[in-house]
Parts: sequence; structure tokens; C-alpha cells
Amino acid sequence: MIEFKAECGHTVRAKDEDAGKVVRCSYCGRETQVPEKHPGSEDLEFLFSEVEKTGVYESPADRRRVQRMKGKPSARPPGPVLGDARATPYSIVLKLCYVCVLMVLLIIIGKMVYHQVTQVRTKPAIADPHPPAPGDPGSGEERLGLLRPRLSPGGAGLYVRSVPDGAEIYVTRKGAGRSGSMLGFKPEDVRCVLSSGETTDRVTVGEEYDVYVVLRINDPELMKLPGYSALRWDYEQTRNDGLFDEYFLPDGSSQVMTDVMPNRPLVVIRKYECKIFDRTWTPVIALFLPELPLSELVRYLPQETSFGFREDEIRAELEYYGIEATDRKYMVDILRRIGMVPYRSASTGLYRIFSINLTDGSIYQRPGTFGHGRAPAAGGNAGAR
Repeated sequence: MIEFKAECGHTVRAKDEDAGKVVRCSYCGRETQVPEKHPGSEDLEFLFSEVEKTGVYESPADRRRVQRMKGKPSARPPGPVLGDARATPYSIVLKLCYVCVLMVLLIIIGKMVYHQVTQVRTKPAIADPHPPAPGDPGSGEERLGLLRPRLSPGGAGLYVRSVPDGAEIYVTRKGAGRSGSMLGFKPEDVRCVLSSGETTDRVTVGEEYDVYVVLRINDPELMKLPGYSALRWDYEQTRNDGLFDEYFLPDGSSQVMTDVMPNRPLVVIRKYECKIFDRTWTPVIALFLPELPLSELVRYLPQETSFGFREDEIRAELEYYGIEATDRKYMVDILRRIGMVPYRSASTGLYRIFSINLTDGSIYQRPGTFGHGRAPAAGGNAGAR
């Protein structure tokens, strides 16, 4: 049925087959042409009828597509799938296991990534099996006294060093006899044999010992000393041990001598007598060095710093003992290197020996004076005032 408005405004109804024909209006009697049917009107009428019947619209194209699909086989591959009636319990459990394993792997990987992102990128702290002792480098405390090897403030023992280095050191019972040479001591009389710069606690508090510091006569460092070659030549002509005693700086030794050891060159020996006291370290520092002005003496000393102390305290003590300002600078340098310095009096020609305490870095003057009381030579000797 086609409905349309005539010119008079009256609604005219015509059959579908009258589309395009001329019909007469029943109201005004005039002829009017029936309009052609609107394209798609059939679909709209079908839509309205379908909605009225089912309440759901399904276009003819959709209906044809569904019909075509019903005529084709399913594109899903054969076999059980989850949710399908054909799926077996075994297949379902297997798939769940796969899912669980995948989830565990994802959790592990996530934790690793989180750890790498949040971790502070620094080296892990490793416990030091040998933490620095008080006063050691890295402990934050000032090192005083002998730097290496470190001495315990409550310890007791012996520290021996020769300048120049390279000497052999024999610590024996006081008054022990020997036959032939330095190797002629009885084994029970030798407490220990050391090298220069070593310490030992193989001694007894309250006991007295003889310390022999032995350096061969042709040691390369000795041969560099000024006037030593002429001294050695004179000694080989006269065999007078007193030549060495007069040549070397006084350092507290009780005797300077020479000796012959089997299958070895002639040796020069300095002997020291010492007593071991409780809670302190006894130093023996053998100076195979000539009498020289302080400014020249430092040229023949080791370069490294071996002793630590508070310099302002040392300078104040040297000033107290009447050491001239021009000499105090060199004495501080010498004390840093070898821990001891002989200082010669201009009036008497005798020496006073200043030493650094091995445990606390303080300075002290050894009791007595040393040397032979000779007048200083022209130009000044070591520590001349």
C-alpha cells in the first residue's frame, strides 16, 4: 500500500501496483499521480514487521550470511579445548600446569628485574679480616712512634735497625763468650738473629742482653760515605779498630770492632748492651755514618718516614734543650727517618743523643754524653753549635 498527500492535502491510498499511475482523489475529485515506491521501503516494511513479531532486528543480509555459514564445515580445528564438551580432565589439568609454571617464571623474572632496578650500585661491603688497629692508616687516628712494624703500647721487646740497612743482628745473653768469630756463639746463648728494622719479643723483661750489629767492611753503602775508602785502606794497613770508632757517629754502642767470618769478607761490628723493661720497647739503632753537619747527614739516611710524632711538641723540646733554630729543622727530619739523632756540643765536643719513644712518639734525651770530647772541626760537624 502506497500512501501520499494529494494537492488538496487529503491522504490518498493506492495499491503498490499503481505506483506511477494517475488516480483520482476521493475528496476533491482531482487527478493526481501516485509516486513511485521509495527504494529500501521494502526493507523498512520488513524491518517493522520483524520487530513487531520478534522484537529483534535481523537484516536479510545477516540472515543470508547465517544461512551460508550453516552450510559450511566449522573452521575450528578438531580436538578438545577448554570449555568444549570434548575436553578431557587430563587435558584441562595439563593446561593448568602450564599456566602455573608460566606464572612462577613471570614472578621470578619480575623479582630479578625489581632487584636490579632498586639496588644501589655499590660494591658489597666485605668484612676486613684484619681491621686497622688504632693509629693505622684508615683508622682515623694519628700514628705515633714506630710506624712499621707496629708496636703494642703494652708490649715489651727489642727493636734493632742499622743505617745503612743490610746488617745482620745477633741478640745474645749478656757476657756470652764466643770462639773464633761471630758465628762462634753457643746455640743456647743466642736468643735470636734479626735483620735491620725487625722487632722481637723473644726476650725476658728484666734481663740484659748484648746486641751485635754486623755489616761487611765493603758494603756498597759504606763505600759511598765520604772518607770511608781512605779509612778502610788505613785499617787494612794497621788493623786498628779505633779508626772506625773515631769515624762513626756515637750512637750508644759500647764497642766498635772488626771480625773475620768464615768464607766472607771482613765485617765491622757495633756492640750494644741493653736491658728489657716492662711495657716499653728498647731501641738499638746502629749508625754506621760519619761525623757530618746535619744538613749533609740527611743525604745518607733512608728516604722513607719510619716514625710518627707531633712536630710542634718535638720542636718545643729541642728548643728547651737549647738546640739552635737552624739545626732543629734537620733534627726533626732525621728523627722522622731513623728515630734518633746525635747532637754535638760546640763547647765540649761531646754528643747528646735524642730519641723518639717507639710507642707514643714522644722525644727524650738519653742519659749521659757520648764521643771522645774532640773539638769540632772547621766547618762544623754533626749538630755543631
